[in-house]
Amino acid sequence: SLSSSSSSDIEEMLVPPHPSSMGYEPLLLLLVARKDTRLEAYSSSIVPLMQAELSQNLNISTWVLIRGACASDADACINSINTNANKANATSYVVLGHSMPQGEQGGGPDAQEFVYRHWDDPSEAISPKLRGLGLISAFLQRKYRPDVADCMEKSKISPKVRLKHPLGYLKDGVRACNGSNHLRYPVPTFTVSGSLDGVVRYTRIAEAFQSQEHFQDDHPVVVVPYLNHTALLQTDNNTLSDLPKSMTSSDLFSSASPKELQRHVAKLVADWIGISFHDFDQNEQGDDHEKRPNHAPSALHKGLQETRELIAPVITAFRQLEGNWFFTGYDDEHGLCEWAGLAQRMLFSPLPPTPSSSSSSSSSSSSSS
Repeated sequence: SLSSSSSSDIEEMLVPPHPSSMGYEPLLLLLVARKDTRLEAYSSSIVPLMQAELSQNLNISTWVLIRGACASDADACINSINTNANKANATSYVVLGHSMPQGEQGGGPDAQEFVYRHWDDPSEAISPKLRGLGLISAFLQRKYRPDVADCMEKSKISPKVRLKHPLGYLKDGVRACNGSNHLRYPVPTFTVSGSLDGVVRYTRIAEAFQSQEHFQDDHPVVVVPYLNHTALLQTDNNTLSDLPKSMTSSDLFSSASPKELQRHVAKLVADWIGISFHDFDQNEQGDDHEKRPNHAPSALHKGLQETRELIAPVITAFRQLEGNWFFTGYDDEHGLCEWAGLAQRMLFSPLPPTPSSSSSSSSSSSSSS
């Protein structure tokens, strides 16, 4: 049975686990949905599949709290987490965020902002322990890469128009910036998106993979072939016409079965959560703790390997051929690309001889005579 309630204007729904898993270790899964999408679209599609994966393979009884927002409704969200964690008898919780809607519209941006603000609250307002943040058809924003955020601020500096410089003048070096392009986010994350996602583009996920590549243990990124943005919410009772136009109008077509794609993503999320439980068990109980069944995260390991091969050409194009600073951490003028310089040499070829080359050529002629 489903229960819907809210102490604020934000809709929420609690999806209890299947009765067959009630004896397993409880977990509260907080899913931050898009505000413009019905909560039933989630509860009837990917949510029961994730519950089934966690129950069958990891002996975890998962209570799923679906909310339209958390960061923009923090007090009510924290109260709801505590209330439902107590109801489920859960001592830990995982946050999931779906999609990347603009503005304060819930989803991935809201979920990551909420976690960033409250992951280590000294007041201990949230009673269960946070295990991590999962982003489904979403990504960590660039503001969590400090060097890139600094470069983005400098890019806003505009050339100054003066009488001497009617087209504008920008002082040399005013936009110069160097950095590592590395992510700084305080909790483990998991990013999963699709190669045919027209809302959260494949190239943006490639950027996330490249900037998080040195931190794959804590921040893995997986691209699922044939997955588009709307497939995760499509069921017999929830068709494309029931989803918001902001999602459907820009999405790409996929010939793959939405149900099969949902199962695959559910398996990936369950594998990642399983790793979190495994690490927590070792930290709390040592190496002799009772292992959970079928713990090997085969889908996740395979997904990481396939993703690396799938997006390698994209990273090469943006990093080496274009010198894009979101892939390098530097400004455009100091990228790895040599094409602009090559084009300029071709346009001005043949170049007139320099004074030094002219004089050396004259002296060599006179010496030969």
